[in-house]
Amino acid sequence: MTIGSFTCSPQCQFRLMRSYLPQVSFSGVLGTPIITDNVFFFPANPSIVFDYTLIFKEKFWAWSAGAWFLGDIVEEYYYENAGGGPHNGVNFSLTYVPAANSLGPSVYNVPFGVSTTPNYFALPSATVPYWRNGDIS
Repeated sequence: MTIGSFTCSPQCQFRLMRSYLPQVSFSGVLGTPIITDNVFFFPANPSIVFDYTLIFKEKFWAWSAGAWFLGDIVEEYYYENAGGGPHNGVNFSLTYVPAANSLGPSVYNVPFGVSTTPNYFALPSATVPYWRNGDIS
């Protein structure tokens, strides 16, 4: 597991309710990721000369009614030379934003201290109605 040092706001022990979190966001400096399940791969671009990979914990990524500490949702976060090489931990911050946009709250990821306009990405939602009113037999 490769991860750099990180900070959290309001704090790393802040409790998130996954069922109320529809999205995550990343500082726009990383560009557009290639998303495969819980893995966000940001290829090198004119703003960043390395490939960046963030892996969310699978149990956090999948929709659930569970609660998570803000500091416990990332499995790995590293950068490497474009095309491969040794993994180097990314230093970053995670911020809970209660009203990020019209979709609701978000966890905002800022790598290496560069905060730019965020890009938003949907988290998986419930596959069946969570609150049932006896409408399913």
